[in-house]
Amino acid sequence: MAGRRGDDGRGCGGKCRLLSLWNAKPIVQVSAPGGTTALHFETRHGEQLSRRLPDNSVLHLNTDSAVSIRFGETERLVTLTSGQADFEVAHDTNRPFRVFAGSAEVVALGTKFDVRLEGDATVVTVVEGRVAVGPSPLLKKTRPALGPEPPATICPVGRRPADKGGRG
Repeated sequence: MAGRRGDDGRGCGGKCRLLSLWNAKPIVQVSAPGGTTALHFETRHGEQLSRRLPDNSVLHLNTDSAVSIRFGETERLVTLTSGQADFEVAHDTNRPFRVFAGSAEVVALGTKFDVRLEGDATVVTVVEGRVAVGPSPLLKKTRPALGPEPPATICPVGRRPADKGGRG
């Protein structure tokens, strides 16, 4: 009965609202001085999320994933802290779109690409366009430009991509 205390009208005694609040993940957006915007998105197990970002790029976040984003006047920075993210990057020659993931840095050159953390390796797959990939936090003068071909894997020094858990 909808009028009973603790009942929200859905016949679940108020538990429906509690469950939906428990399952919600906060999305934080903070505007800082100088036109900088900071965002944080994360998903739980089985959840996926798609968001249009302030620069008109699109983020697709896979399950069990988290990103922190900082957009300023001169650059767009994304840090993938866990899981997998797919990006459809809006072209902006004045503000490079940089993704830090594990030991890698990916710089989008107006493209669609995917970045996945796999243990201590970072896997980059280009769907369309090109990206520059290099070690994080700073790119060297020569950086490979990747197009839509087999994924590139960036691993810590001394480990090969096929080297899972010390096997080689």
